Amino acid sequence: VPAPVFTLQPANANVCEGANTSFTITATGATSYQWQVDQGGGFVNITNNATYSGATATTLNVTGVTNAMNGYLHRCVATN
Repeated sequence: VPAPVFTLQPANANVCEGANTSFTITATGATSYQWQVDQGGGFVNITNNATYSGATATTLNVTGVTNAMNGYLHRCVATN
C-alpha cells in the first residue's frame, strides 16, 4: 500500500496571545491522522483538551494561544 501523500501542508501562524488559530492539511491515501507538537523536547501526540481540538482530524484548532507557546512546532502524521 503506498504511503499517503500530502497535497496541502499547514501554513505557519503568527497569533496574538489569547487568540485562536488552526492548521489544516490534505493527504491523499490517508485513513487516519494524528497531530503532534514539539515544545522543545521532541514531537508528542496531541490529545483533545481545552487548548487543542481536532487532534485526529485534518484540521487542528488551537484555542487561547499563550506566550509560552511561542516557538512550538506542530505537524500531522497521516497513515493508511
